[in-house]
Amino acid sequence: MSEKKKKSTEIKRVKDTDGGDITVGDIAIKKIFVDVKSPYMANLLATMKKYGNPNPESLLPKKIQYDVKFTLDNCFTAFANGIRRVMVGEIKARCLTFSSTSKYQDSKFIITDPFIVEHQLEHCINGVCIYQNDPNLDVDPEKGYIESSVDTDIELYVKNATNKLILLYSGSLKSNDGKFASDVVVEETQVLSTLNVDHMISLPKLYFDYGFGYQNAQKFTVPLNVSYNYERTKVTDSNGKESFLTSTQENPTKFYLGFRVVNITPQKFVERVFNTLIYRLNRCKRLLENAEDDSKRETDIKHEIRNGTLHVYSIANENRTIGRLIAEMCFILDPNCPFITGDSNKMNPDEMIIMINHMERLRLLNDSIDACKKSLASVRDSLIEQINHSM
Repeated sequence: MSEKKKKSTEIKRVKDTDGGDITVGDIAIKKIFVDVKSPYMANLLATMKKYGNPNPESLLPKKIQYDVKFTLDNCFTAFANGIRRVMVGEIKARCLTFSSTSKYQDSKFIITDPFIVEHQLEHCINGVCIYQNDPNLDVDPEKGYIESSVDTDIELYVKNATNKLILLYSGSLKSNDGKFASDVVVEETQVLSTLNVDHMISLPKLYFDYGFGYQNAQKFTVPLNVSYNYERTKVTDSNGKESFLTSTQENPTKFYLGFRVVNITPQKFVERVFNTLIYRLNRCKRLLENAEDDSKRETDIKHEIRNGTLHVYSIANENRTIGRLIAEMCFILDPNCPFITGDSNKMNPDEMIIMINHMERLRLLNDSIDACKKSLASVRDSLIEQINHSM
C-alpha cells in the first residue's frame, strides 16, 4: 500500500499530458512556378531564341511547387527539431533504379557510350524527381508501414543519330505505350546526362527502390527545401553591444518551420511526417513496457543498471530524434527528475540510448511518450486543416 501511495505522488507535473498546449499559427502557402510572361523570363527566352534555341519554353519546369511556412507556439526544441529532422530525411521515399546485373543477363541492355559509366547512369536515374503517391510510403501510427506490390512499366531507350552530343532528359522515360511516364515522373525537362554520337542507351525495365534520406539523400529526399528557426532573445552586454541568446542559453518556445514540395501534396507530406514520429513513439512505448522483465523483454531493447540508480535502455533501429523528444518531455512533466538523457549511440547511430534516474522511470517515460503523441496528433490535424483552408 505504501508503495502504491508513493507512486501516486512522486511525479509533480507542471504541464498536463493532453497534448493540446502546442499550437500552429502564421501559416503561409506560396505557389512557386515559372512565369514566362514576366519581364525577366521574356527577355531570357528571347535571348535563347536569338542564339539558336527555337523552343526554349520546352526546357522550363511546368509543375507548381508549394512552399509552406508556419509557426509552432508554446513549443520546445526537441519537438520542433524532431519534426525538422523527419522532414529532411526520416520519412520513407522512393526513387527509380534499374538492375545492375541485367546488363550481363539481358542482351537488350546496351550501354556503349564512353561518357556514361554504370554508376553515373544509376545516379542520374536515382535523382529523377518522381511522385511519392505510393501506398508503400504511407505509415499507420499503430502498425507502421504496410507493404504492397507497386510495379512500373517505365523504360529508357535513346539513340543519338545526330552528329553531335545530345542531352538526355527525363522526358525520355516512357511507359510501354511510348508516351512520357507522366504518372510517375514529375518533369520532362530534368537533364540526366549526355549521349555521344552514334551511341544508344537501352534500359528495358526500371523499378522502384525504397529507403530514407539518412541512408541516401540523393535517392530518398522528398522536400525540395526545409527551413527551421526559433524566436531569439536579444541581450545587451555592459559595453552596449547587442547579441542574441543561443538555444543552449535559453528555452525558446516559438519556432518557425517550412518546407517546399512538388512531388507530393503538402497535406500528404505533413501526414507522413507526423505519423512517422507517432509510430516510432508507439514502438518505443511497446518496447519499454517490458524492458525490465527478462521473460517478456523484446530483442530490440536492452536494459542495464549503472551505479545502482541509473537505468539505461538501448533501443535498436532508433535515433536521437525520438530520444531527445522523450527526454525533454520528461523534464517538462517532472522538472525534478534527477537525470534523463536521450541520444544516439555514438558507436552505433542506429541505436537510441535513454539514461534515466527516477523512482518511477517507466511511468514517467510512458507519460512522456503519450504526451508527445497527443501533441503531434494535435499539431498534425491543425496544420492539415489550415493548409486545406489556405489552398
